[in-house]
Amino acid sequence: MTQRKKITALESGPYAFALYDATFKCLMADQEIALSFLRAITKRNIVSIQSVSTAIPGLKKKGYTQRHMDFACRCDDGTVFVAEVQLAKHNNWRERSVFYPAGAYVNQLKKGDFWNKLCPVVAINLLGFETGMIQEPGEYDILFQLMDSKRGIVLPLIQILNIELPRVCLEALPDGLLKGWLTLLLKSSELTEIPAYFDETLKKAMRLLEWENWDSEMKNRYFANKFNKDDYSIVIEETRLQSKAEGFVDGMRAIARKMLELGDPLEKVMSLTGLSRQELLARN
Repeated sequence: MTQRKKITALESGPYAFALYDATFKCLMADQEIALSFLRAITKRNIVSIQSVSTAIPGLKKKGYTQRHMDFACRCDDGTVFVAEVQLAKHNNWRERSVFYPAGAYVNQLKKGDFWNKLCPVVAINLLGFETGMIQEPGEYDILFQLMDSKRGIVLPLIQILNIELPRVCLEALPDGLLKGWLTLLLKSSELTEIPAYFDETLKKAMRLLEWENWDSEMKNRYFANKFNKDDYSIVIEETRLQSKAEGFVDGMRAIARKMLELGDPLEKVMSLTGLSRQELLARN
């Protein structure tokens, strides 16, 4: 079985890593760039988009936790698109991947609205890991939708499109918008110059990723993402690559302390860092 690379931010060039929370949201905040992204990933001829709430539920309710998606918009035919980046493997990703589009579907109805106000929802999940559901060589995406198991009749009201980024082989793709976006998402922090086949919108996106031109708030948000609770596996992989044995252990201890401070359970910290329960309790 081929060993696939992990999705990591090397930051060897002038551009930031596009898949951190701060950078992806920065890109999607620009409607021209977001529209280009949707056209490339969905292969749909979308004319225009407008932003919608990323919150689920849309309004805070007592007893309910309000969660936010990375990106949400409505296109010209009414279809709602939501996008989520998940770099580290998540134990309950299957449930979470259904929660977001289902919530976006429910969010469409306001008090007094009729059922005909409901439009299809398409969820795009950019995954930094393999789910094991795709086995065909060269394939990296999988689409889920409601379908009758006996007749094959599709009810396309909620669709979930998973893009398993470690499976993407850029060399096998023809130059164009799709290859441009996948290159930007996977390799932005390794590029030293913008590829010739990037169109003007992709070039604009790359300029937004020039981290030296950011203000201090954006830089702080970006580098804080390296210690985001959901992305510890990325940090750990970088520590493995960049540290010798002694430095690696020290790095794991530092990560463990941060995880415990943020409230992660001991079992999760042990699994990700390789430290024993005794070591963690002694350090804590």
